[in-house]
Amino acid sequence: DPVALSVDPDGRVLVADHGSDRVEVFAADGEHLASWTDFWRPMSVWAAPDRSIYVTDQTTRLSLFAPDGTLRGRCRPTPGLPRSVWGDAAGDLYLAEGAVDEVIKLVRTTEPKAA
Repeated sequence: DPVALSVDPDGRVLVADHGSDRVEVFAADGEHLASWTDFWRPMSVWAAPDRSIYVTDQTTRLSLFAPDGTLRGRCRPTPGLPRSVWGDAAGDLYLAEGAVDEVIKLVRTTEPKAA
């Protein structure tokens, strides 16, 4: 059950597969490249310009991945259920929060490390 997708700076297509508990990674031509697991019902995926990948899932987590799928960090950014994630050019993240029906902004406080 694909529910969200994002295209990274390298042209790969990342698909949050809610029903299969994974993120699927495809080349621009449709070739399947990888399946990332360790999710429970992923809700959203966003590929940042710095090549970092952010995923929300129904464990109320926000996960940060390197372009190769290595987990770089994980947190519970809100008390409710972050349904969607997106970011801006400054590196700030925006979460669509389902439990309180609002958008929450997470402001970047440090420079990102190279991916």
